[in-house]
Amino acid sequence: MCNENQTKPDVYDWVLSPEIREHMRTARPLTVEEKADIIDSGCRPIVDKYAALTALLREADREEDKAILTDLLKLYDWAFEELHSRRPEQVFIFQETWWKDDPLDHDPCGVQGVFRTYEELTDYLKEYEGYYEDPPLGYPDGIDFRGYVEKWAEVDGKMQSVLGLNIFLVDGKIIIQDFDPWYLESVRKDGYKELGIRYEAERIHSYGTGLTTFPIPFRSGDLVQVEVPSMARPRYGVVAVVEALGRYVHMAYIENDCLECMDLSYRYYDLTSGWRVIDWTRPVQPSDLPEGYGLLTELSDALHALDEQDIAAIDSLFFGVLGEEDSRHVRKVFRAPEPIPLAELLDD
Repeated sequence: MCNENQTKPDVYDWVLSPEIREHMRTARPLTVEEKADIIDSGCRPIVDKYAALTALLREADREEDKAILTDLLKLYDWAFEELHSRRPEQVFIFQETWWKDDPLDHDPCGVQGVFRTYEELTDYLKEYEGYYEDPPLGYPDGIDFRGYVEKWAEVDGKMQSVLGLNIFLVDGKIIIQDFDPWYLESVRKDGYKELGIRYEAERIHSYGTGLTTFPIPFRSGDLVQVEVPSMARPRYGVVAVVEALGRYVHMAYIENDCLECMDLSYRYYDLTSGWRVIDWTRPVQPSDLPEGYGLLTELSDALHALDEQDIAAIDSLFFGVLGEEDSRHVRKVFRAPEPIPLAELLDD
């Protein structure tokens, strides 16, 4: 078990988008599960997360919340023990990663190092950190995803992946930002059950809590900017926010002369990108849009003119403009060199 930080954490400080962070502070009190989700998925070292979750457990009142946090900490205890354990034929493989200009995609650049023990790995990561004395150029908040480490070992007579680690560079420091408990999920089919970890704690760490319920400062028609460290430039778009058996948030944005759709309804962009919506999304004004993006302003005005409770009208307008050329909602919106008018797109 790692050392516990006795200081009560300010959970809101774990949210990187200043606008979303400040809105959360005043909108309503967060539930304990929401706070645990924010801590568990934050861009901080896993040892800091353990300390913050421990502090959250101390202040929890409901027995149900205490049980979930206890099990979540039990999962972290397992990860710390696995890092230092010595399994037969074990190796830690560090694969450096370069991101493409897309929040959902990245390219592995091959194996950077293979190590027998966690101590050997951390010694190398400290040396690796020295290559980056300054924050990555052009990256927001000095954050960069640097690669992935997998621990492999012989289990049941064959080599299997038992643990994965996300390696980030934050303010010039290499951190282990997250862990994937492959042993519990893949090697042992009932691994969580064997440890006595209930599904609610497993869900927070492995899947997120489904559709997010965090207070966000957006309504249908608002213009927003998404800029994650993997992007060479920000994306600008219009959101549709619909409450229907949960809150769904979609963003229509222009890319390569097409209107595309990004799902902002869950913890991460399009479910699995690894970049949190509450960290890298912020509201913008029409004057912030790049030249030639007037279609977004038209769509914004049209959505703002609708009743926010009229779900059918919002869906009809938003997805009517996006079209359905394929399952990803990609539609050509420029007839070079001019954009196609909104009214014409709706008529098609």
